[in-house]
Amino acid sequence: MNRRVVAVTALALVAGGCEGTDPERGALAPPNWPEGQFERFREHHDTFEAERAVVTGERFMIAGLQSALGVGAGYQALREGANAMDAALTAAIAQTVVQGGYGTSFAGWMSLLYYDAETASVHALNAAYNTLLEEDDPLSIPHFADGSGARAVLVPGLMAGMAAAHERFGSLPWAALFEPGIWFAREGIAVPKRLADTIRWKQDIIATRPEAAAILMPGGDYLRQGDLFRQPQLAETLAQVAELGPDYMYRGPWAERFVAALRREGSRMTLADLDRYEPLWSEPWQTQFAGYRVLGPGTPAYGGYQVLEGLNLVEAAGIGGHGHYTAAPQALASFMRLSRVAGLLETHSTHNFGAGHGALVRNYFPAVDVSPEARISQAHADRVWAATADPRWTQFVDEVVERERREILDKQRMLEDMDKPQRSDGVIVVDEAGNVAVLLHTINTLAWGYGLFVDGVSIPDSGSFQQQLIAEVGPGNRLPETGQPIIVLDGGGRPVLASSTAGNWLPGATLQFLFNALVMGMDPAQAINTPQFWRPELVDGRVVQQVGRGQFDPALIEAVRDLGVAVEVLDEAEHYGQSSYLIGVAIDRESGRLRGGIAKPFNGVVVAE
Repeated sequence: MNRRVVAVTALALVAGGCEGTDPERGALAPPNWPEGQFERFREHHDTFEAERAVVTGERFMIAGLQSALGVGAGYQALREGANAMDAALTAAIAQTVVQGGYGTSFAGWMSLLYYDAETASVHALNAAYNTLLEEDDPLSIPHFADGSGARAVLVPGLMAGMAAAHERFGSLPWAALFEPGIWFAREGIAVPKRLADTIRWKQDIIATRPEAAAILMPGGDYLRQGDLFRQPQLAETLAQVAELGPDYMYRGPWAERFVAALRREGSRMTLADLDRYEPLWSEPWQTQFAGYRVLGPGTPAYGGYQVLEGLNLVEAAGIGGHGHYTAAPQALASFMRLSRVAGLLETHSTHNFGAGHGALVRNYFPAVDVSPEARISQAHADRVWAATADPRWTQFVDEVVERERREILDKQRMLEDMDKPQRSDGVIVVDEAGNVAVLLHTINTLAWGYGLFVDGVSIPDSGSFQQQLIAEVGPGNRLPETGQPIIVLDGGGRPVLASSTAGNWLPGATLQFLFNALVMGMDPAQAINTPQFWRPELVDGRVVQQVGRGQFDPALIEAVRDLGVAVEVLDEAEHYGQSSYLIGVAIDRESGRLRGGIAKPFNGVVVAE
């Protein structure tokens, strides 16, 4: 259903044509923000590791994991009468611009859940990568550790996904969404510390790519904190997309230059790959948990049903009856064990446990159905939790580790670089009408991939660590992804909680947040920033759970080890590559009060009225 109405008279100026591409004229551009608003968000934009108290509001709320200036753009859209979808898309576009394309990319992908208050329904949109039609030997795609390259570039989904989301639920003109992003790219922003650090980290790669060096090392020297960062090529690209729509990137001049640049370097990308790309709407997966209905992305993504399976395992393990996992050894040990199940049972290759092991688990436990439909049921969780107590479960895990030792070690080599800035971003918006948008978007690789830019757009090399998965899905198909935007409904079908997770330990982090919020009754800031255990890794041939030093009482960790769970304590400096980070918004159905929280390490922000 398309609701293209102009909510505010001032926004009529951007209703189409070239006027929509002039950032000085639109109400959403920073020069037209209320006095002091730009300065306030600019200050937050260079603030990291700040304490994160809960933020409250009554009318509307927007939360963004990174890039406070991007959140400010979405906030301005809400102030001007935009709905949740408009605000989320406006913020995501601006986030990608002010990050300089290192953590998110206009050639990346997105996953979206949207609660439409008018119909009281939740919709899932998948705009992840497609594989290439002509890629018939994906296992030969160069690994990231071997230099990656153009063959690792997949068919982008982000801009097509944004257009599909806007077409179905947007209220503002398409061009209006780009005003802040175009202004940030054209006029520039002061380089924040994390962007400066990322440029310095990647300077050797940047220096070898003239198009990257022109953006990130103007004059031959890399940008430093506080320098003016302008992206005129990107501004022009976005202006064209604002005026002409996503076809500019999928069938127009940008598509032609993108394909030509890649094929010069050995890619098998064709214009047909871009022309046939379509975002996919689907029914969200859902399950009951703690008296609520929890919804996650539908097929072909696997992140949604992994979270729901985990919640059912929490119920099967009775974790809530043991006390909180930060104080109760049995709760923590059980939580650590069940958080690994998603990767072990996955029929697709995963980032945690290599190639899919659905067939292998059936050899050990024939009664365990690993289809997505089965995995969201409580009966499945009960069977799996019982299986984890069987001695054969240990044998199964050992066989997984032995079979996938090489891939797990390769993944850990990648994670050695992931103490650097994160590679994803998220936005949650609740508007005055009660609509809720939860959007995750990502470059899905290390910062700036292998360094290629096309007309100011950073190009991800996300195939550089997903060769096996690309082979499994075949040419020209949607690549399953792990995104976990979540919406929680009460018994009356009304939204009460939303979250989005970014990082390298998605199921575990999301499960701990939902447990804290829905079972323990914490507000979003508490639920997010309560100590969490991190991802498991292969250490000396065995799977070891990792935690941060000082996050858990040493006596608790020893008690967990006594229960048979191997635990390694890491210094805080090592945590970026081992964990995941969230934003969350809770809605009190009685009072209408909004409460939002954000993970501590980042420069995002939660704002509300």
